[in-house]
Amino acid sequence: MNEHGRYAFYGTLRPDMELHRVYRPGMTHLGQAVLEGYRLYSLGDYPYAVPSPTGRIVVDLYQLEPDCARDIHEVEIEAGYYYDEIFIDGLAFGIYLFERPAPGDPEIRSGDWARHVAEIGF
Repeated sequence: MNEHGRYAFYGTLRPDMELHRVYRPGMTHLGQAVLEGYRLYSLGDYPYAVPSPTGRIVVDLYQLEPDCARDIHEVEIEAGYYYDEIFIDGLAFGIYLFERPAPGDPEIRSGDWARHVAEIGF
């Protein structure tokens, strides 16, 4: 978690995705960005991103209310993600990542979970 309440989400917390519907009341959308240096992988129902010298992912940027941030943090950490901070246009944003891809997990080459979900009809 962080003190500024800004987060970058690339998966089910993006607009119109499953967890976004749950937490939307505590989320203010700030925009979208493409992050260089990450790759996106699928665990089936949700994705994970890992740092990578190549690749990029699409993220939605949010300002979260403190209770919402705390609840999301607990869910993400329980699911095996670790918390990191990145900078976008000079502002710090929290992001949840995996350390490395697991063997056999398919890469989402577009780097865009929402696009992937739309393409497979999920």
